[in-house]
Amino acid sequence: MVTPPLIPTGSTPARHRWRGLHLDSARTFWPPDVVLELLDVMARYRLNRLHWHLTDDAGWRFAVPDYPLLLTVAAQLPRERFSWYTNVNHDKRRAALDAAPDSSTRGWYRDEDIRRIVAHAKDVGIEIMPEVDLPGHMAAAIRAYPELGDPSLVGVEPDTWPHRNDLLWPGERSEAFLRAVLDHVATLFSFEYVHVGGDECNHSAWRADEALMRTVDGDPLALHRHFMQFARTHLRGLGRRTAVWDEAVDSGLAGDELVFAWRDEQRVLAAAHSGNPWVFAEASYLYLNHLSGPEEDEPAGMREIITARDVLEAPVPDSAVGVQAACWTEFITDRAGLHYHLFPRLLAVAELAWNGPSTSWHTFAPALAHEMKVLHELGIGGRSISMDACG
Repeated sequence: MVTPPLIPTGSTPARHRWRGLHLDSARTFWPPDVVLELLDVMARYRLNRLHWHLTDDAGWRFAVPDYPLLLTVAAQLPRERFSWYTNVNHDKRRAALDAAPDSSTRGWYRDEDIRRIVAHAKDVGIEIMPEVDLPGHMAAAIRAYPELGDPSLVGVEPDTWPHRNDLLWPGERSEAFLRAVLDHVATLFSFEYVHVGGDECNHSAWRADEALMRTVDGDPLALHRHFMQFARTHLRGLGRRTAVWDEAVDSGLAGDELVFAWRDEQRVLAAAHSGNPWVFAEASYLYLNHLSGPEEDEPAGMREIITARDVLEAPVPDSAVGVQAACWTEFITDRAGLHYHLFPRLLAVAELAWNGPSTSWHTFAPALAHEMKVLHELGIGGRSISMDACG
């Protein structure tokens, strides 16, 4: 796809220097051609950052020297059923997962794939920020190398684990692993930031280890901070900076992390007042795996509904350095489904990130309808423009 950027149409400079999309390749493996195609569409609308989620409990998507089981085990896991999700219609969840191609959750990017994708992104004006989520969301890596996780579960069949076993265990093995991972990431990605997660960590396994807790006076957050500081220090030695989810505001910041505020308004305000640079990524406006319209008419998606108009009118504080949407892919399993969830809402993200609140919905809606026709002609699908889709 070779097309000039059309939206935003304003002639003024961009309001936000970070205009991003988060793509989850851990839960669904997106072939390189799908990622390259998405980069072209992003460039058309002057989005300039791809936040690439490459590791999680559901899968690990790149090679690391001396850790071959990441490819033969962690990159080959069957799709999780996500039966604990309460904010999605269970019948539609089951239907989506039953229909998912087996290949959609198995695979990895070769080093040459990643370098080709990074080079193409640069050619179209986009930087790629990789994410290696730690110390939690590490179940795929721990399945491959059980010694990285809860020592009481080494030798226990993963399907019988009494808890998710997704926390790295403090110690030299985990630190050696992280050094190898971050070293290799730095050879593949040239962007100044590496996202190291820090989100959604259930510390109960650490708490249950009395000997471990004695080393930190009973404070599991001390262990959490240790991992984050370890990653920060190691990346700094590689000439990189860290990005984190907003949970890091609760556990402690060093002062130079880029914070992605994704939770509720209170957490967005905490990020805004943290003193750190931060990006507005609030889930209730910018998580494009949410429903686009009435649940009975939509494929599986998270509640509540987010329309293109909701996106355009998101209350982004002036202190944010950027705006970023996210597309998590628990239930998005093929290219058509990805496009359905992204478009037209991603175009509203682009407009919001470039022009901010100066664009009214009634001015923007005709351009949005036109652009959806253009995308269709270019072979990019999406949800049909309708009142319930757009507000």
